[in-house]
Amino acid sequence: MSTVIRDESIGAAAARLLHHKFTSTGIFGRNSNTEDSLLKGMERGPLEHLLFLTLAVSIDY
Repeated sequence: MSTVIRDESIGAAAARLLHHKFTSTGIFGRNSNTEDSLLKGMERGPLEHLLFLTLAVSIDY
């Protein structure tokens, strides 16, 4: 069994990097939510929209 070694300096650096990315360019290169987007020709509200959101959000996160 492997041992997990906690390094607070690495954790702090990772937290700073994630916070910077989240507040500037976004973690994945954009700072908008996938669920706010609609495909061309798609209407907000019907079952197809719910299925699209479920798929898009599960892939994005």
